[in-house]
Amino acid sequence: MNKEQIINTILLKPRFSCSTGKTTEEIFDIFKYALESNQCSYCHVTSANHIFIDVPPEKSHFWSPQLQIKIEEDEAGKTFIKGVIGPKPHIWTLFMFLYFFAGAALIFSFIWFYVNWTLDEPYRLQLYLIYGIIVFIFLLYLAGQIGKRLAAKQTEELKHFLSEIIQNSVL
Repeated sequence: MNKEQIINTILLKPRFSCSTGKTTEEIFDIFKYALESNQCSYCHVTSANHIFIDVPPEKSHFWSPQLQIKIEEDEAGKTFIKGVIGPKPHIWTLFMFLYFFAGAALIFSFIWFYVNWTLDEPYRLQLYLIYGIIVFIFLLYLAGQIGKRLAAKQTEELKHFLSEIIQNSVL
């Protein structure tokens, strides 16, 4: 396993970046042409200097990834294409909310356990709650990994689509 494969197995949202001498308008035109061609089945939305590419609705499921591309130009006239492939924003937000909730509940449970322990009162309920929250966090992580595996094929398709556009047109 090479370094890139190891990093991509760890990262939840793989990132990429490249640069070109073309202007942002030329890059947008290249992406628009590729996305609006008859061979392309991906859905897309453009906004300012962003392009959001989604899996077609008929192939989309809960875990389907989204490719987010940002095109920006620096003072020297060099254009950078930056992007991230990961879960759709509503899925990402749901998981972050659940992790935050579980973390806050874990801290509260530890405090409650500590107070009862220092006061020599029963603390069995607090221990069960702590164990339950830890199991919930583990199950949440497991669900995310399963979702990542279910979306792996579509993620690779999006990466391939992007690399074709960049290799054939941009650079």
